[in-house]
Amino acid sequence: MSRISRSLTAKITVGIIAVGLSLYMVVAGLLFLQSRYMIRKEAHERAASVLTTAMQQVRNHMNLVETAANSNMWLADERFEPDSLVGLAGDIVRHNRHTYGCTIAVEPGLLSHNGRYFSVQARMEGDSVVTEREND
Repeated sequence: MSRISRSLTAKITVGIIAVGLSLYMVVAGLLFLQSRYMIRKEAHERAASVLTTAMQQVRNHMNLVETAANSNMWLADERFEPDSLVGLAGDIVRHNRHTYGCTIAVEPGLLSHNGRYFSVQARMEGDSVVTEREND
């Protein structure tokens, strides 16, 4: 041991190894931090892109449903009777492939339906349309 502590070569070698090892640790730490930042940034950008795409698809479907409702509103105004509204709800679901259900509800007094609320619901079940009218 006394030979290593007195040898200049051994002292220089230990010093170089200590500096190299500490430099290696600093560089490895910086690379780790940089790669973690880049991965998080990429994940955030990808999530934002997926969310934007999903929101655009939802917006497109909602526009289709709104268009179907607006284009059939005049029929509901024209044939404003309980039996015709039942048929209309079924037709809206049957003729609009993006619409899986339709409900028409009316306040009391607007129909000659004993002064009560009236509602009819039509929905797709498989390949057929099921229409349900409210119970009295």
